[in-house]
Amino acid sequence: MPERDRDRYRAAFSRIGPKKDFEERTLALLEREAGAKRKETMKKKTRIIYGAAAAALALVLGGLAFYKTNAAVPPEAARPPIAAKSVVNIDGIIDEVSPDGTSFRIGTLWVTVDENTQYGISEPTGLPADEQLVSKVFKAGNAVSGFTRDDPASGKVYASRIYNNFPPQG
Repeated sequence: MPERDRDRYRAAFSRIGPKKDFEERTLALLEREAGAKRKETMKKKTRIIYGAAAAALALVLGGLAFYKTNAAVPPEAARPPIAAKSVVNIDGIIDEVSPDGTSFRIGTLWVTVDENTQYGISEPTGLPADEQLVSKVFKAGNAVSGFTRDDPASGKVYASRIYNNFPPQG
């Protein structure tokens, strides 16, 4: 490129240069955008802080309500619960009852009861006797659960205890 063309190019380029307020407007625009981003970030942080505070308050209040102690707790409630469960090895729906009512069949298992058979649940966690669903009268269709010391696989057992005997609801 000849020297003359270079001078013309430089002269033309110097006349095209940016306007004086271009730099100021660009800086102002960048500052507004940065301010908007900071403002949005602060809003998000504020929402997170308030949400965390509300959740913590709900947990504290719920914990206080749930674990509030009462000085008038009866001594029975202070005892640890019984860890053992009653063993049930007689369980099902009565298919047939003998004519004298002293034995019944659940599937292939015949269960005999007599004056030594105990009825209901007598452990400390059991309901009062009048609220338990146990009857000494056996009927076909009743749901029954109990315990025997005999082997249920033998097909014929003596019931040591009948926990429940009631007609199914429905």
